[in-house]
Amino acid sequence: MSALRSLQPVETALNDKEAPFMRIPVLVYHQIAGRDHSGCTARSRALEDHFERQMRYLHDHEYSCLALADLLSPSRPCAKKRPFVLTFDDGYVDYLERAHSVLQSCAFTATVFLVADRVGGRSDWDGERGSALLSWQQVRALQREGVTFGSHTCTHPHLPSLSVEQVRRELCSSRRRLEDELGHEVAMLCYPHGESNQVIREIAAEVGYKAACGSLTGPAGPFNIWRWPCRAYDSMPTVLLRLSPWYRRYRRLRRWAREESALGRIVGRAKQQWSPAEACSRSGGSGG
Repeated sequence: MSALRSLQPVETALNDKEAPFMRIPVLVYHQIAGRDHSGCTARSRALEDHFERQMRYLHDHEYSCLALADLLSPSRPCAKKRPFVLTFDDGYVDYLERAHSVLQSCAFTATVFLVADRVGGRSDWDGERGSALLSWQQVRALQREGVTFGSHTCTHPHLPSLSVEQVRRELCSSRRRLEDELGHEVAMLCYPHGESNQVIREIAAEVGYKAACGSLTGPAGPFNIWRWPCRAYDSMPTVLLRLSPWYRRYRRLRRWAREESALGRIVGRAKQQWSPAEACSRSGGSGG
């Protein structure tokens, strides 16, 4: 069992329902596949023509693209019309090749989360075949053009499966490497796969991050900013739905039903107890 689970979590202020990160939608993209759909083998990869059409629509209908750091401001985002935030995970080179010019033409900004020890190399997580990642030279050039960068750890691990010291090393070392290369403080973190727990969030705060992006599970807060994933073949109505306040209310209700209601907790425990891995261990089998 992970050492993380043996610690007593410390309470943090993650429940300010009036904070901007509780109200303003944050979209997350990963890779942007070519117009010929090349490289589009995963649901997390958006298509270039779809992405451009989405951004043009949002621009033409007066949506306001904020910087991720604006979500920590108590007042600045509130003055904007139809505010939203754009983030890109992993730092793929196709951000530069296919997304950046589109965002510039729309006067939109973005935060890109880099896997510090893989910059300039190729992705080697989630069974990927190895997609090209931005180099430090490209990262610095994009930074000069207004792109913000944050940490996506050193190696893109599954953080909840690591020991406390391993988590601390992933978060600390990646932040230091980015700061050394970029020449300024790095305040934003993104958990690989969006997965964290209370202890991991506490470590993120302790090592100096100001905020962190997570997933649609767990309580939303500055160290678990919820984001809406954008995938291949998402239609424009789907994107607009994710940007609507009704979608956030739906996700909150869904999370409550799954994670906080009595029935949801019972179902969750049953799923954990009878997961394939657990069933295998109960029957004396072993994984591959």
